[in-house]
Amino acid sequence: PDLGAASYLGQPGGLYPGGSNQPPVAHAAAAALQAAGVVPRAVDGTPSADGLVGMVCLGMSNSSQEFEDFERAIDLREARNARLLITNTCAGGQSAELMDQPTDLYWTTLAPGRLAAAGIDPRQVQVGWMKQAFMQGPTTTFPAHAAALRDALRAVVQGARSSYPNLRLLYVS
Repeated sequence: PDLGAASYLGQPGGLYPGGSNQPPVAHAAAAALQAAGVVPRAVDGTPSADGLVGMVCLGMSNSSQEFEDFERAIDLREARNARLLITNTCAGGQSAELMDQPTDLYWTTLAPGRLAAAGIDPRQVQVGWMKQAFMQGPTTTFPAHAAALRDALRAVVQGARSSYPNLRLLYVS
């Protein structure tokens, strides 16, 4: 993000097109629309005042540790929404090159088991946080490694959308 409109090895800076670190107006509006759709849901996924808003994390062990700190901080807030159920679904060793496969242990066993233990149905999950990487770090040069990680993260996001049909917001670190 520090590059702004400059480039690095031919790749543009900024988090968004044109070297900007501010989301385009249409992007921000789409996010606001999705956020407005986050409402408590019953176990069948339908809106319900008595339902829950599920939040999960996607990542490996260090993501899990950071998410635990986040969860503790939220739990201490007096204004915490009682309908929000935060569930740590991160798992050690579950790196991007594994989670990008829909048949990975994370999607088939780990995350579903943790949600069930917390008393939340995948259809109630509407918010996620993802901090993910390749287990071994860069194995190729820039920008090939960055492109490979981008593609793996896209597949992880698609896995999340498939596993959590009411997922509206996914924060990425």
